[in-house]
Amino acid sequence: MAEQIQQFETVHGNISQSLNDTAEATINKSLFLISVGSNDILEFFYFNLSNNHNFSDASLKLNKFSSMLRTTYISHLKNLLNLGARKFGVLSVPAIGCVPIATNGSGYCVKELNSFAGFFYIMLDGVLQGLKSEFPDMKYSLGNSYDITYSITNNPSSLVETQIGHG
Repeated sequence: MAEQIQQFETVHGNISQSLNDTAEATINKSLFLISVGSNDILEFFYFNLSNNHNFSDASLKLNKFSSMLRTTYISHLKNLLNLGARKFGVLSVPAIGCVPIATNGSGYCVKELNSFAGFFYIMLDGVLQGLKSEFPDMKYSLGNSYDITYSITNNPSSLVETQIGHG
């Protein structure tokens, strides 16, 4: 995400040169869609916790990681806000404990990964609320990808029924 924000800084400069006085208004009206965190969490889990079958023993590492992830997310969003971004569509982490790399083909979701994905949604909600109080003109919508993907994974027939029912 840091690299993408850096690229946006370049685009921001180009927009400012092209649009002059209307550049900030244009950027303020733009929607910034953000969906990050899945790979970070999967990578952390496999490099730090996958060999430790007692997840409660790994709670200190997990707490440090959570704090670092939260701090980094806030920093990135503040960078965008300082560049004029005001409208955000944020997608939380899906049920990553159910993705094939996590299940190792077993068909069983990894409960600890899914628990962290659910926690990540709550953390993001708090981060966005905090930034909203700091930047009152900020608008956001937070999508709960975890609930959506978890319900589909655990009851795929409901998706088919819904699609058939709505034509």
